[in-house]
Amino acid sequence: MKKISIIIVDNHPAIRESIKTLLLNEDSQFEILKEFENGLEVIPFLKTNKPEVILLDINMPKMNGIETLRNIREEYGREQKVISFTGHDEKFLIYELLKLKVNGVVFKDCMMSTLKDVIMVVSNGNDCYPNEVTRLFSGTADRHDDELSESDLKMIKLICDEHTTDEIADIMCMSKHSVNQYRSKLLKKTNSKNIAGIVRYAINNGICN
Repeated sequence: MKKISIIIVDNHPAIRESIKTLLLNEDSQFEILKEFENGLEVIPFLKTNKPEVILLDINMPKMNGIETLRNIREEYGREQKVISFTGHDEKFLIYELLKLKVNGVVFKDCMMSTLKDVIMVVSNGNDCYPNEVTRLFSGTADRHDDELSESDLKMIKLICDEHTTDEIADIMCMSKHSVNQYRSKLLKKTNSKNIAGIVRYAINNGICN
């Protein structure tokens, strides 16, 4: 039986080793093609290699998982199957993954018990998200476009705390370009002309002290 080919992208060697220990045994249905410490290393590898599934962490140096997935989708579309495994259950991160059509999500606190099942589902052509993801987004269809999301509030608080663009990009796992776009969106949502206006809005509405 043909084995499911996988690459692992995570900057923690212990996590990569745990995944290999879980997936590889005498009767394994999986093979590990390669492992990487960050997303920046993955892009050139994919030009000449076609793993069935990429296991992709979110919080990594040089190129985080969100930006890596964005690059993969731009180059290969939905053809390349990607499962994100993360220690974060923050809504704005999961929302970014879903916008980029990630094929599966696994939280690290339950990764060892569920990862095999998710890989099998995704390799068979179906998307697979845990119940926690469904619960995170229950009721979001009723939100109006001008209402502030949890990620909006987090961004506003970071602005109020005087974080730089680079710092916000690292904290929110975004590129600097995405941070600047996000600020522009918040200017419209808060009816502000500049960053000082966002801060004033935050103070007046009890978001920041």
